[in-house]
Amino acid sequence: MQLPEYALRRMPFTVIVLMMLTLLGVLSFLTMPRSEDPQFAVPTVRVIAVYPGANPEDIEQLVVDPIEDAINELDDVDRIESSIQDGVSVTSIDFLASVD
Repeated sequence: MQLPEYALRRMPFTVIVLMMLTLLGVLSFLTMPRSEDPQFAVPTVRVIAVYPGANPEDIEQLVVDPIEDAINELDDVDRIESSIQDGVSVTSIDFLASVD
């Protein structure tokens, strides 16, 4: 019970110590090395093709199938996903993590 009594009797000293500890914590956080969460790039590419006035079946045959065939010839492709709507197709290509 001596520490709380001392802190209450010496209020300016307690406030200064708490402010110094807070400042030290903020400075430590700002100058901390960032090796724990390194920057990395996700190897993903999106190909967006616009074909105005075409229905989804035409876009699949004329646009998406040739794009997917060309992409399948590449090395280190992990996944290919295509989404087709009226007049627009979006093809998402995910490469392996080791690809630059």
